[in-house]
Amino acid sequence: MRKIALNILLLGFTLCTMPFIGEGVFRLIFDKEDYLLPILVRDPVFGTRPFPLSSGHDAWSFRNNKIPDQTEIMAIGDSMTYGYSAPRFLSYPAQLEKITGLTVYNAGNGGWGMGQYFCVFKKFAPKLDPKIIIFGLYLENDIWESYRDGNLKCDNSLNKTVSLVKVEDYDPRRLFGKHRSWLSKNSVFYQVAKMNFEKIASIVRLKLSQKQQLLVFGSGNTKAVFSKHASGLSIKNQQMSLGLEIVKNKIKEIKSLCGAKKIKCYLLLVPSKRLVHKNTIELAEKKEGYALLKKEIETEIAVRMQVISFAQVLSFSLIDPLPALQTVIGHNKIFSYTEDIHFNGSGYRIIAEVISNRLKKD
Repeated sequence: MRKIALNILLLGFTLCTMPFIGEGVFRLIFDKEDYLLPILVRDPVFGTRPFPLSSGHDAWSFRNNKIPDQTEIMAIGDSMTYGYSAPRFLSYPAQLEKITGLTVYNAGNGGWGMGQYFCVFKKFAPKLDPKIIIFGLYLENDIWESYRDGNLKCDNSLNKTVSLVKVEDYDPRRLFGKHRSWLSKNSVFYQVAKMNFEKIASIVRLKLSQKQQLLVFGSGNTKAVFSKHASGLSIKNQQMSLGLEIVKNKIKEIKSLCGAKKIKCYLLLVPSKRLVHKNTIELAEKKEGYALLKKEIETEIAVRMQVISFAQVLSFSLIDPLPALQTVIGHNKIFSYTEDIHFNGSGYRIIAEVISNRLKKD
């Protein structure tokens, strides 16, 4: 009886200590800054963003180890610049720094449009004194977000302390939602386990894609997964049309400010997942969702051409990684196997290489 009791106590002790031991081991193996989610706050100008010095972010809430006294390159943009869906060291700014040997400051944040890009430029560029600034324009949602924030006034916040409101980023209806949220910000063990579970879940979802809101094209390294819901990108839509005009006006303002400050500025045209997979989609003309994706591709190309023509009139230097990204389809996997629109580390690497090659030429 005593032996059974001891075994039960030993089992209980092991079960209680395993998570702590696992957490310690995982923190030795993995960089916690790449896995722990940041605390989110909301401010009137920059919207929802990480709390200063929250996991993996500097005192300005950007995805860097620290704020440098000066940087040679500043990358401004949305989640594509931030490096969503990849560890911090695999974001395109981080990989660009490694490729070029130049200091690169990542000033990207998800959900931003041209209004926020302009505010970040005005507020933070003078403090970092960059020689080069890259503005990442992702037309998939930047037009809508620029329309949404069309009346954004960034000057009012530049020299004032704004009140930051914490964002509760969990659904109270989910089982243990609050506890899951806490673990995602404090436990590397939990985050790694969750990511692996989500990979398995995504494979199951793909097998059940006919019953889900998913469209699957191609196979192997050409496989691309899309949502059945339309992106909303349409130049015939009045809001999108106004958003496009706001984008153009901000490009003009940025170009003028770059000239005045003698900074070499580039406009990086980040393509959508569907545009990168254009050839894969065109090979499946009879597949469900083909007509929807074909129409969205045509719309994106038309909008891109407008932006390119406008930038060329202003002599605004353009960087277009689309050809390089399309070339590797079939050889490298540059997106996840889910409907996530963001690149993985390999995709961000190609963008960084294209930028590096352009900088060398200039």
